[in-house]
Amino acid sequence: MSHSESVATHTIQLFYNEQSRTDALVGFVRQGLEAGDTVLVVATREHWESATARLLQRGLRLDADIASYRLTVCNAAAMLDQLKTDRTVQRDRFDKVVAARVRHLRARGARVRAYGEMVDLLAAEGDFANVVRLEALWNELMLTDPIDLLCGYSATHLGHPRNTEAR
Repeated sequence: MSHSESVATHTIQLFYNEQSRTDALVGFVRQGLEAGDTVLVVATREHWESATARLLQRGLRLDADIASYRLTVCNAAAMLDQLKTDRTVQRDRFDKVVAARVRHLRARGARVRAYGEMVDLLAAEGDFANVVRLEALWNELMLTDPIDLLCGYSATHLGHPRNTEAR
């Protein structure tokens, strides 16, 4: 099946501690690179540094993967800032910043896997209107450009489901 015939997946995962987040990020990146996929990581600097150490311990050649565009790493806070005008995530900015990057990576011919923490940064601020908007923009992008997307949220930003009304 070519990447143009692929089915998109959008997974939202709650992390209860930093170890579980690092485990998920490491597994997601490792599986993608080992499968020959192109991997886009949009994470905080701290989370990527934690994952990098573990990926290097497992023998991955991250510098080579970055140089060959098999791995692209973006700072989640900086990218999120590029998407907002007047504190609101904008569709046109998402198209220019995120969608254009995904399309560029897909044009290289491999399946694209993306890991994102921008939604988590918004949730940490209690900005759930922009969380919903950003998740919807990712879903719209995936209708035309199927990718495997993993959005990571810290459970502490959302509260315990039994104790929190739907937002």
